[in-house]
Amino acid sequence: MDGDMNSAHPSPRRSRRALVVVLGACVAFLAGAAMIFGFGQSRPKSLSLSVHSHVAAPAVKRLIQNGRTVVELSTKGRNEGGPTTYGDRSDDLLQFELSWYDIVAKQTYSAQFELPAKKLSTFGDDKDHASIDIVSGPGADVRVTTPNPEALRLVGLRQTDKITPEMDAPVVLLELCAKPVAASQPLAQELAAGVEDWSRDRALDQRKRYLASNPAPRSRCAS
Repeated sequence: MDGDMNSAHPSPRRSRRALVVVLGACVAFLAGAAMIFGFGQSRPKSLSLSVHSHVAAPAVKRLIQNGRTVVELSTKGRNEGGPTTYGDRSDDLLQFELSWYDIVAKQTYSAQFELPAKKLSTFGDDKDHASIDIVSGPGADVRVTTPNPEALRLVGLRQTDKITPEMDAPVVLLELCAKPVAASQPLAQELAAGVEDWSRDRALDQRKRYLASNPAPRSRCAS
C-alpha cells in the first residue's frame, strides 16, 4: 500500500528535479528564439548590390550570393536592390562566389568570400537597407567596399546637403586575390564563351578612353 502511495505522490526532491529540467529546457528555447529574433531584427532586410569590373580590365562575370545567382555571364555587371538573401535565419553572414573572364588578358579567375551584414553601411537610421560594392580586376584583384556610413545615413534621411567631401571615400571591407582558373576547366570555357561581340567592343572602347587619360592600373595581387 505504501508503495502505491509513493508512486502516486512523487517526493518533493523528485518534483524539484523535474521542475529544474523543465525550466532549463524553457530557458534554452527562449534563448534560441531570442537569438533568432534578435538577428532578424538587426540584420538588413534589403540590399543595394553593385558588381562590376575595373574599367581597364573588362570581364564577363558571374556572382552567386548565398546560393542566389545575381550576375550571370555579364560584361556590364549589375546594380540591383532587393531583399537580402541569407543562408541561415539565425545569422547575418553574406557569402559570395565571384568568377570572371578577363577579356584582355584572356584569363579566368574565381574567388569565394564572406562577411557579416552588420559591417555594411545602411540608409537612414533604421539599419534596414544596406549597400555593398564589388569590383573585380585588374588582374586577380577583388575589392569589396561599402559607402561611408554617415554619408549613407544622410542619404537615407534625405539630408544630402550635409554630406562633406571627406565622406566620399568608401569603407574597404575586403581586398583579396582570386585564384586563376585553367583555360581547360569548364568554368573558364563557359565564361569565355559568354563574351558577346557588342558588349566586348563597348567594354574595350571604354577601356581605351580610360587609358587615354589615366595610367594603366597595377594589380595589387601581382606585386
